[in-house]
Parts: sequence; C-alpha cells; structure tokens
Amino acid sequence: MLLITVTGNGSTTKTAYTKRPKRSAATETSDSTKVARPINDAKTTEALSRIRTTALQAEVAANTRVAHAVSLDALLPMLGGYAPSHAMQLRAGSGIQQPVTTHDANNLKMASPFDGVAKLHAALPDEPEARFTWLLTLDANAIAHLLAACAGALIDATEGKFVDRARIASANRIARAVSLDMRQHWKGGIEFFDRLGKKALLAGLTEACGLAAAENCAKMKRADLAVACADRIPGRGWLTAALRTPEVEIEASEDERFETFDDMDGEDAGYLEYCPANDEGEYAIAAE
Repeated sequence: MLLITVTGNGSTTKTAYTKRPKRSAATETSDSTKVARPINDAKTTEALSRIRTTALQAEVAANTRVAHAVSLDALLPMLGGYAPSHAMQLRAGSGIQQPVTTHDANNLKMASPFDGVAKLHAALPDEPEARFTWLLTLDANAIAHLLAACAGALIDATEGKFVDRARIASANRIARAVSLDMRQHWKGGIEFFDRLGKKALLAGLTEACGLAAAENCAKMKRADLAVACADRIPGRGWLTAALRTPEVEIEASEDERFETFDDMDGEDAGYLEYCPANDEGEYAIAAE
C-alpha cells in the first residue's frame, strides 16, 4: 500500500507499507532477557494522549505569556519559509476538543481552558456584529486572557497509530514551557491497569517498584496482576509513557525506529517501522 502526503509547502512524500518479517526464535530468546518498557495498545495510547491534551490546554490557557508565544509560533510561518506541523490547530468551531471522559476514574484535575475567563465567556454576545463591538470595548488584560484561553483550546497533543511527529514535538515543547506534570492530573487505578496486557503491567511494575517486585508477580494471571499494579504503583510518581513529556526531542536510533502496540490482551504486537527515503522520496514502513 502506498500513502502519498502533501505538506503545507506543496511538496509530497510517498510512504509504502510492507509486511515486517517475524522475529526469529533466537531473537525472542535474546529479547526475553531484557526488561521490557511499558507499552500500550493504540487505543489506550490515544485515550491517554487526549487526557494529556486536556491538561495541556488548561495549563496554557492559565499562562498568557506562553499562550501568546504559542499563537505567534503557529502564525509567524505565514511570513515565509518552511511551516512544520504545529500543536496549535488554527481553526475554531465545534471541532475543538471537549473535556475528556475516557479513563475518567483516573483523572485528578481536568480543568477547561475557559475556566479562567468564565465571566467574560458568559458575557460574550451571540450575534457576530454585537460580539465584535463588545470585543472592541475590552481592556488589554481581558483581551490577553481571552486569547490565552482560545490558544489553549486549540492545542492538539493527541496521538493515534499514525501520528504526525512534528505536531507532537510541538506539543512537547509547549508542555515543557508550562512545566506540565501529568501526576497532578492523573493517577492510574484499576480502571486503567485492567486495560493493559500482562507484558505492559510487568514493565510498569518494574519501572515503579523495581525488578524484584515484577519478578514476584510474574506468574500471576493478568487480572490479578492488574489488581496488584493498582495497589502498588499509585503514589510512586509513575506515569505510563503516553503521559510523559520528554525532556528533549531525541531522534530515534536505527534500532528504535519502530513503535510497538500490544493488543488489549497483551499477547500480540504489531510493528510500525520508519525507514529512510530512497532517491525518489519514498519511505518503507513495516506493518502487521
């Protein structure tokens, strides 16, 4: 299958999807000696990234300096030059992400980006001409906070199976600017751990509590292991990978240019691999 992508500057790239060969038994044996890192299936990764998006929207809306920098960062490419994908989606309407409900039992604080301008929002006229006239009467402080709220609401940090890495890199830069700490917004409970496969549960337990704890629970059934993780991991400051903000953007090594997604039972995994473009600008990606 061939996917053709047209960028903002009119250039195109071609992406070919091919079958990734299965790993040999020798490779499987070698890999089994390594400590696996937590991996979520594609649906869980997307759901968690929506939670992170909601938290990031509110943090940006509460920080007018960063919010205005975000707006300018998204708008300035119109002056010319290359315009990479940006976390701020320059569109308005009903498509703006509403507060998340997925994994709601694990959410601690999920504020709306418009919480800080609730009074101004309530006074906003519905009729376009009246709204514009009303905006002209506002002072600079009110304008700054409204702009920050709108900038926050337009941020998209969601990740799907085929994600725009430039947009996510932009979202991560913004997250670092507002010091986003998802431990203030989310804490994994049984509702979360019960969605994970056994490999992901053991990997999370290893990261949060140490290898010995994971080895002690390795023979548990998946359901019992999920309960053990929900009991032992909360309060240790552990976050699943989809909720972490990387300190710096690091280009993947040759051996790490694929992302693994467990299915809901954690038994099988599909592989997505990026390969350098050939002379015709085509990319080969291995897929399950």
